[in-house]
Amino acid sequence: MSNFGVRFVQRMNELGIIVDTGHCGKQTTLDACRVSRTPVIASHTGAEAIYPHMRCKSDEEILAIAGTGGVIGIFAMPWFVHEDPDHTTIDHVLDHMEYVIRLAGVDHVGIGTDWPMSDLDWSLVYFKENIAPKLGFAPGDGPSTETVAGLEKYSTFINFTRGLVARGYTDEDIAKIMGGNWLRVFEQICG
Repeated sequence: MSNFGVRFVQRMNELGIIVDTGHCGKQTTLDACRVSRTPVIASHTGAEAIYPHMRCKSDEEILAIAGTGGVIGIFAMPWFVHEDPDHTTIDHVLDHMEYVIRLAGVDHVGIGTDWPMSDLDWSLVYFKENIAPKLGFAPGDGPSTETVAGLEKYSTFINFTRGLVARGYTDEDIAKIMGGNWLRVFEQICG
């Protein structure tokens, strides 16, 4: 992180703005965690150990974010969580969550879907074909017209809860994952 970046993070802390490393590389993420006096988040990412996509975070980054009191939001982006975007399921997303929980603790994981789950398939196709190339998206880096099986639209969001129950998580832990951890960070920083 440059000297300007350090001052920028410090000013964000002063103003009550959350430092989000969701689109940052490894060194910037680690630097942000070192510099910030408030919790740092990765609003939408995955666990590199589960699927080694460049948008996922390493164990070192996950632990650094957790060390600030922050939250790692797990995305539901087929291209980023599993090798086959046409056959990505909610279980693949839950595998990322469970990995972060085992590594850093349940207080540091949340949902960060990233790409919209949509009933309007035409809008996903239009964005992918007409807008994304102008924004610099490389093939395989999204955006996605594929959806995660079990999370095709927002009305299926309850499948996060169902999946966590099936994996044995308590009601208290599920409440944290489903939004409680985000609320804790938002209240701490934004007050």
